[in-house]
Amino acid sequence: MKDIKDISTSIHPTTDFNLKEAVKKGIGTENKYKEAQSIYLYFFSEYLNSIYDFRQVDDTLNGKGFVPTKKRNYYQQNSQLESEYIYIRNNVHPERLSQKDIDYLMTTGKKSEDKHAQSIIKKTNMDVMSIQLKDNNEKYKTSYEKSNTKETIVSNDALVLYIEYKDIKKDDNDYVKKGNQEAQVVENQVILPVKDALNDLPNDVEVFNITW
Repeated sequence: MKDIKDISTSIHPTTDFNLKEAVKKGIGTENKYKEAQSIYLYFFSEYLNSIYDFRQVDDTLNGKGFVPTKKRNYYQQNSQLESEYIYIRNNVHPERLSQKDIDYLMTTGKKSEDKHAQSIIKKTNMDVMSIQLKDNNEKYKTSYEKSNTKETIVSNDALVLYIEYKDIKKDDNDYVKKGNQEAQVVENQVILPVKDALNDLPNDVEVFNITW
């Protein structure tokens, strides 16, 4: 399989993918690996959608005049949440699953409401979707951005969601004012309800407005 860095320049971080382990478990080609990631995301998204109806995000933002972005990044393209605005930013590392779980998911495919697949997702998602740059199981702080500013620091096993929408026109005299107003709408009517709904998950939940 091509190096993760070659699959998409949008993927970050890339150093905690274990492609040798993927080969050992039968998902070592690019197509098989992407398929395993997509199936895992399908069931994980189904799990999240069962907790919070992410279509509400679209209803809220569309009703406020927001517009989805036309140019979609790697994570938006692969997102399987039922939303045009919010998507999962975590990387999926299917090679961390047991051989038995990999075989089951790959055989089952995207079969809606599969009970056993859902049980696999619930018990493994913190491991499969976490950043693991260290050789121990300790929880630590890290970032999904190449520039580790204070605002982007999260727990390595946090569920990280990004919200993105079409930015307002740069030549508008009220650019900053309108941008701040939009950000307040996103914070109060999207981010807070989402975080509240997902509050019972065992991992931290971080939701970032990356447009403003």
